[in-house]
Amino acid sequence: MSSPKPANEASTLLPSVTPPPTTPRSPSLRFLLIPLFLILAAALTRLPSLLPSSSTTNGPANGPSICATSIFSTFSQNPITVTTTTRSKLSTPWSTLTLLPPLCPSTLPSSKLTHDPETTFQRILGFGGAFTESAALNYMSLSEEGREDIVDLLFGKDGLGYNLGRTHINSCDFSTDSYSFSSTPNDFNLTSFDTNLTHDQKDMIPFMLEAGRVLKEDWGEELKIIASPWSPPKWMKKRVDNKPRSMLGSTPETCLRSGSEYAESWALYFSKFLTGYKNIGINLFAITIQNEPEFAAPWEACSYTPETELEFLNNHLGPRIKSDHPEVKILGFDHNKDHILTWSETLNSSPYLDGIGYHWYAGGMDRLLDGAQGTANLNGVSLGEGRFFLGTEACHCPSTSYSGGDLKVGWSRAERNVHAILADLRAGSVGSIEWNLVLDKIGGPNHLGNVCDAPILSLPDKSTSPPISLPTPYALPPFEILLPSPSEPVGDTWSPSTQISHGSLPSVLKNGVLTQPMYWTTGHISRFLRSGSKPIKSLIEGRNIFKKKGGNDLARVGVEVTFWPCEGSERQDFFLEDYEIKVKSENGFVCVGNDNDPGFRGLLLTKCDSDLIENQVSESGKFKIEKGRIFSVDGERCLGFMELKNGGNAGGIRGGSQLAIFEDFEKCSNFNLYNSEFHYEELDVCLTTGWPLLQAGSFLDADENLVTILLNEGEEIVRVEIEGIRFEVEEHSVKTIKF
Repeated sequence: MSSPKPANEASTLLPSVTPPPTTPRSPSLRFLLIPLFLILAAALTRLPSLLPSSSTTNGPANGPSICATSIFSTFSQNPITVTTTTRSKLSTPWSTLTLLPPLCPSTLPSSKLTHDPETTFQRILGFGGAFTESAALNYMSLSEEGREDIVDLLFGKDGLGYNLGRTHINSCDFSTDSYSFSSTPNDFNLTSFDTNLTHDQKDMIPFMLEAGRVLKEDWGEELKIIASPWSPPKWMKKRVDNKPRSMLGSTPETCLRSGSEYAESWALYFSKFLTGYKNIGINLFAITIQNEPEFAAPWEACSYTPETELEFLNNHLGPRIKSDHPEVKILGFDHNKDHILTWSETLNSSPYLDGIGYHWYAGGMDRLLDGAQGTANLNGVSLGEGRFFLGTEACHCPSTSYSGGDLKVGWSRAERNVHAILADLRAGSVGSIEWNLVLDKIGGPNHLGNVCDAPILSLPDKSTSPPISLPTPYALPPFEILLPSPSEPVGDTWSPSTQISHGSLPSVLKNGVLTQPMYWTTGHISRFLRSGSKPIKSLIEGRNIFKKKGGNDLARVGVEVTFWPCEGSERQDFFLEDYEIKVKSENGFVCVGNDNDPGFRGLLLTKCDSDLIENQVSESGKFKIEKGRIFSVDGERCLGFMELKNGGNAGGIRGGSQLAIFEDFEKCSNFNLYNSEFHYEELDVCLTTGWPLLQAGSFLDADENLVTILLNEGEEIVRVEIEGIRFEVEEHSVKTIKF
């Protein structure tokens, strides 16, 4: 784990964004206000009809949902703010209750959150999203009121309060076409480089400047933007399959043409890009060396191996940036968690490296694995003093939950966001950056048809005064590229009441802005964990707090099997049958695999033999139990508890350590496999598909207040005791408690 920086060093990480001169904004916002004050704070000036449910109590509100035991800590002596968002009540998101001690006695809770405020970890840098060309086009497609809504919702005091951003150097797939700032072949000195950055000046840069202005005005913070290249100009690249040179696609190992002059010119390109932005008033915080270097994508791409990226960093990019822009951080990798250990171990030898970026994708065809893998790997990242790792991209694909029209899908995506961010923070990450800040109703434009989701959608056809001429038949903006043409988005058929039940705010929808469920759940993290907050050691304890409900959404091929306290849910429902360790899925069974995954280093779920089709080779493990140990049927290997590296950081080794198979019998563990429970008695934890239904993260915020975030993915209410106080956590809900 990278060592945390002292609080007084935080400013060295945060170069400024200078906003353009402007008149002050009106203090009145048209969207939902989220009260974070303690009781008797400053008077509210917003419209009462837009406020969330909010009240104050010395005891339980509407029943015994929040009570206290007779034991209080220092934290629980102060007023407590409880903010809740539930799937069934998205019409009143960020519902807030303020509690004043003393509170009523508590009945026995079903679980308890244990934490240690004295054991803190890395300082959080922040949260944000990407200023892609697609995001900027959607932002600019709205009226002035709609644009103001978007910036306020994302960066304002009563919105998410994002303080991080990302943008692309040259075009990416979320552009309407390929472009670069130097198209003259063999212009190694880049005399033709467009220093005015004309393309970005049209839409992207105005969006960034306004976001930076609002963040500074509302939160007093500087916007920190990271720039990543997808591809160099085509003249710098090797041909792919003897085709004409293109920014699309890449050759293996490196896309750059042979000869140091190309690598040197590409490094100079970074420097000129940084200078261009600085001249406009945006001091970029960091660059990544290459977006997704392991993927020779059909859109803009450039491949590297760990070794070729290290060579480019040490011999070209690093010296150039540290000479021309010493304040700019350089992040390596910028790809998925399965290989983050290999890449970080290689790149960490460079004197020019400041950190590692990573993405949340699984990299395969099953998009439901995105955000579901690799937390154990993050725990193993050790970069040393002053270096950090940061989630630089995450999004749900394909298309938008609005387009599909299913609230359960939209809420499931929202839950996955919260899970992934909390898990990453517990594992040592300093923050998370969502992919596109805003997209259109189908998740574009994307010039390769790779449409995805975003927390906010731009729907200019829903505006009472649309500023642009919209085409037929589906009222998509004129810059949308239909590959292929979609059916009518289901969300377009929703009644006003249905829109509200899906988390939409009428006050901003009238200006063409739609908030999705993931917007509201993300706010439970970004609003409370400002830059400088720190995770503390914490874990939910409790046995059989859930009843098994049957279908298990994480019982799917490719999910890691890990150990957690035994909550008793369907995610821990394992049994041995026909020599296979099985768990029930939503439409059958999946089984524990036969070999440790080379990327994730532990065992994953795979198909059971009964589900194999002709010519498929079994990857399911075959096991037998002998004297409390589980061996392969040939007796040559055994199963063992594999501890997380770095002590599991803020989650500890009981919060996500892996099941692995070993040839060394010294690494065998004693397990009990009975009553649909795979139990490791030594630490009193149970085998789990992915992670438990009830999750938590505890933090000290920048003001040293205790903040706990609870996520319940289950179908029933659970009770959790925190700091001597019992809280009810509704089914499918997120609850943030600030002590």
